[in-house]
Amino acid sequence: MIGRLLAGLPVLLAVTALALAWSEVQAMLRVLQLERRDLLRERMLFTEGVRQIMTAARRSPQGMLEVLDRTARSLLPAIETTLFAELDGDALSIRYLQGEQAEPLRGARLDLGGKNILATACRLSHRVVVDAGIEPLIGESAGLALPFVEAGHSRAAIAFVCRDRVRFDESDALVRLVEVAASAYALAVDRRVDQATATLDALTGLLTAGAFRRRLTDAVVAAQRRAQPYALLFIDTDHFKACNDTYGHAVGDAVLAEIAGLLRHYGGDDALVGRNGGDEFCIALPATKHAALRLAERIRCAMASDDFSHVIGEIPLHRLTMSIGVASIPEDAPDAIRLVKAADAAMYHSKRHGRNGVAFFIDADRPMMWQRELEAQSA
Repeated sequence: MIGRLLAGLPVLLAVTALALAWSEVQAMLRVLQLERRDLLRERMLFTEGVRQIMTAARRSPQGMLEVLDRTARSLLPAIETTLFAELDGDALSIRYLQGEQAEPLRGARLDLGGKNILATACRLSHRVVVDAGIEPLIGESAGLALPFVEAGHSRAAIAFVCRDRVRFDESDALVRLVEVAASAYALAVDRRVDQATATLDALTGLLTAGAFRRRLTDAVVAAQRRAQPYALLFIDTDHFKACNDTYGHAVGDAVLAEIAGLLRHYGGDDALVGRNGGDEFCIALPATKHAALRLAERIRCAMASDDFSHVIGEIPLHRLTMSIGVASIPEDAPDAIRLVKAADAAMYHSKRHGRNGVAFFIDADRPMMWQRELEAQSA
């Protein structure tokens, strides 16, 4: 009997080996199916990302960067922070950021000769990978920086930062996406320069950003010569991106045109009214800070109560609100450039404190919400 068992042992071993081999084949097939599925998903995300980037670039560089960031996070979900900096003389100016880690860098200028990941990528015109080491800009996180190269020279760089270790060298789709975005960004910037030389914004009929700044400079100089007050309202439409994403750009454009009409109406004949870009607007006028604050509050209330039904029909548009920053000369700034910065900073204070509000500087370093905080102090 032992002899018969021994005689059948080779057959048993062969069957066992075949079974194990078949199990390995099945496991390999499952891995290949998953890899194929991941590859198809990556291709779909890449293709759709390219389409959206090219579409957004026709509107603004900022919109294109938002699409690039969103697509990059879909391709590589581990991304926590995105930083984009544009060449500005001998430095890099942060133009776009997303993520809590990046917030302290808002509006920062980086030395082009510095050792941080963005400056290095821009200076070398080559990708830079940091594998969770110590880095001046991103700390101990892992990061990938890619230059935006045009005609052999870098004009900007973007960095994607992850807290965990990531094989950035395997992110070929992300690298190719940035290459597409670099070309689209160059076209968008050139279009922005062309638009800056124009006087009126094509969509709203308001002054373009460039024309508004030029006229604001002249108006501030004239007010200072006459020793008269002059004020600026910096206005941002809260959550306007959600309006575009939900109802489409045609509805968004109609709403922007209506907002422009509202601002012209409240600004009056003596005001300069301009579209700063996207959903941001400015109103400049000869007025004291207190008068400008009251005007800003009237505009805010009018905006919050408008459902835009007379513009877009029966579409159930969610209520839109405004965050407004107010600054004036001579209290807040000595010239037009710093007047804009002060009003912009006040506007961001409003956004950080609940939106749908008006903010101003009670002195050089103390921003305050109009009415909301004043009422709280008097209570």
